[in-house]
Amino acid sequence: MEFWSYDDDEYFDDEDDGENQPPIDKSYIRSFDKWHDSKKSSGSDFSIEDLNEIERVLEYCIENGYFKSALKYCDTLLEYNPISNELLAMRGYILLNLKDFPNAISSLQQALLINPNDTEALMNLSLTYYNSGDYEKSLKTLDKLLSIEPSDYALYNKGIILQSYQKYDEALDIFKTLLNSDEYRSEALQEISHILFLQGKFEESLEINIQAIETEPNDYWLWFNLGLCYLELGRFYKAIDAFKNSISIYPGFEYSYLYLGWAYSNLGRYKQAIHSFLQYCGGNYDKYVYFEIANLLGDLGFYKPAIRFYKEIVDKEFTFAPAHIGLALCYKYLGNDRLAEEHFKLGVSLDPKNSEFWLMAIKFLIEIKKIGKAFSMFSNALMNNPKNEELLLNFHIYVFKYKRFTEGIEILENLKPLVPNNPTILFYLGEFYARMGQMNKAIEYFSESINMNQSFYQRLKSVLHLIVKKKDFSHFEKMLNLKLSAQEIKFNKT
Repeated sequence: MEFWSYDDDEYFDDEDDGENQPPIDKSYIRSFDKWHDSKKSSGSDFSIEDLNEIERVLEYCIENGYFKSALKYCDTLLEYNPISNELLAMRGYILLNLKDFPNAISSLQQALLINPNDTEALMNLSLTYYNSGDYEKSLKTLDKLLSIEPSDYALYNKGIILQSYQKYDEALDIFKTLLNSDEYRSEALQEISHILFLQGKFEESLEINIQAIETEPNDYWLWFNLGLCYLELGRFYKAIDAFKNSISIYPGFEYSYLYLGWAYSNLGRYKQAIHSFLQYCGGNYDKYVYFEIANLLGDLGFYKPAIRFYKEIVDKEFTFAPAHIGLALCYKYLGNDRLAEEHFKLGVSLDPKNSEFWLMAIKFLIEIKKIGKAFSMFSNALMNNPKNEELLLNFHIYVFKYKRFTEGIEILENLKPLVPNNPTILFYLGEFYARMGQMNKAIEYFSESINMNQSFYQRLKSVLHLIVKKKDFSHFEKMLNLKLSAQEIKFNKT
């Protein structure tokens, strides 16, 4: 490849054909770097032979990914030929690989000013715009390239960009066109399948994937995608076979092990799932996979091994609340109530908006007869989640079960200002006050709740015999009718 031209042909008369040139390797690059930097710092000019060798080393650096060195050599060559379209385009390509997108764009644009029809520069400029997030300019540049020299490669890249831009229908049209391409048919099938998968069209994606595998039966990625389709469709045995095929082709692709684990887990084959997850990790820490392994071990009753995985998580990421809840459950089943209580408290404090965690912790405290602590925790749970109906319902059940009406009233009275228009809270307060014999308060809250939602009138009728003593019923009925008269509702005992 020539980057410059000379008028005097004598420079090429004795040109080395390459047989006597030293081979280029890492060691040679290190030595050449030192020579190049020394010569630059000395201010000496490079000879024609020097420039030819710089060119040779530059090509090697680009081919082998030594882009920092490549940029240095390219800049040196540009000092001797600053208007070389080829060098400017090459510099843009190097900067693209160094992720210096603004300077890559500048170099490529300079190259295109010299030669607007340089399709390679246009392709690299499109890729640079794409990698910098400017999809519109990337597409416009590709369209210009395609108008100069249509190619399946450029068309394929346009489909990829459209897909990234979530213009799925346009991308599908392009990839369907490429189904007639000998070179890109397999890639087109794969991208069509992927887009259909993203659109939730799993059956269609599956069919396309099968076609792609018929074209490329030894492509591990296609088998992996097939497994994902089967997994989404709930066909777990088929998913397992697909992931295993992917692994047999390329055992080093870790994600096949991960999703194989999920497939086994969905079938309740927890031991195989754990084995697959461990292979995915390969000894490397992954919080979410470790958490799933610990959960599966717990489900199998292997609480001590589960604790080891949960502990590894909290040792590295103490604030991961689910791991503390997992530890609490393991300690609970092992009979270590002290550590169970400690980790339940940590779990709910680290994730106070998780009602499920609160309910598990409260249930545990109830089970070990710490009723007072359970209601104290209920108070904290409701104050952190004042609109959570599930927590409120469970609180109502426990108040009646353990006859903790005084505590129930206190907690709901504190909660009421946070959700002033919640008829359920008002109705529960009415029930609790009624059970305490405070009928005036009960009637006040019942009437407020019914005023907000008249379905609570029928609800009151259904629970009346549980909350009002028979001897108090007549008085209760008169007082309630008086309160409800403004709403034109009459309460009749049935």
